[in-house]
Amino acid sequence: MKEPFLFNFNLTFVLYLVKFSVFTYTLMNFAKGNILPYFFLLGAPNSGTEIVANILAHHKDIYLPKVNELKYFSNDDIYRRGIGYYYQYFEDVKEQKAIGEVSPQYLLHGSKVARRMRYLYHDRHEQLRFIVVLKNPIERTLEHYKELFEQGVEQLDFEQALIRESKLAEDKRILARGLTLGLYVSCSKYGEQLNRWFDAYKREQFLILTEDDLKLNPAKSYKRICAHLGIPFQAILPIQKNIYRKSFFRRFKLTNTLLGRENSNVILNTANRHLASQKTYKVRAEIIEQLKSVFRTDLESLPLYLQQHCLSQWNLSTVKEKQTVLKADPLVYSTGSLKLGMN
Repeated sequence: MKEPFLFNFNLTFVLYLVKFSVFTYTLMNFAKGNILPYFFLLGAPNSGTEIVANILAHHKDIYLPKVNELKYFSNDDIYRRGIGYYYQYFEDVKEQKAIGEVSPQYLLHGSKVARRMRYLYHDRHEQLRFIVVLKNPIERTLEHYKELFEQGVEQLDFEQALIRESKLAEDKRILARGLTLGLYVSCSKYGEQLNRWFDAYKREQFLILTEDDLKLNPAKSYKRICAHLGIPFQAILPIQKNIYRKSFFRRFKLTNTLLGRENSNVILNTANRHLASQKTYKVRAEIIEQLKSVFRTDLESLPLYLQQHCLSQWNLSTVKEKQTVLKADPLVYSTGSLKLGMN
């Protein structure tokens, strides 16, 4: 009769040791002076975040890991590797005052990412700073699709890809890995994404810029970033080298199964097929109008000042149809009536 008691006691003792070891390991890491970033460039994808990151990386007081898009807080598999894994990307920090990370996926997966950040930073989470770069949602959506299509990652035409998006948005593999793959409209619904972050952090912790801000007044935008991070403005010479350029093949690492690839040869076959094809197609005006309506409604959920700033630049109510010419897939899809999975 005593064996169950002994078994339970031993199991409890083992669990206690495990918890104590994890706690001790965490304390030792903090004692060693392990460094965590305090600012994050959240996204949105295809909105100019890579350009901003490349500029910031050349500021003497800013440190960014050489590896772009760590995805620590958004990818479940990476997150399970533990805080020690995350620390290693900041071991080379020297005298830089502003330590940051660039992961454009964070904006879309805000609920999960914000929760994990608050857990890690505890009472220091109010010291965090966030930078968000937004682009005209129509243009961002088309550019996101165009990029994957030209790489051979996306095989469906634009309208079919939008129909599929509602399924991808609920795909557990997409959510677990914190991906933006195929989520063209979801990544452009800025109101929905930002409000998730505003629920977790104060609005003054965010600096929100548009691509037009960066183009029309780059110096002012750069000064605003420096002020937001609490570092002095530093003039930067023209940058010749992009230290954040991604490997072409790196983009295919997690895409084979998510978009229906059966084997790696499909990637090369698809690329060759697109290169060989001379066909083109245009995005229908009806689709553009539907997207405009979706994005206007979404932006109305943002604070008034931000809503007005975005609409004054993007003018979604009068966006003309863009005759966007893309390399076409040889397969012909029937357009028919389109129901966008955007509700």
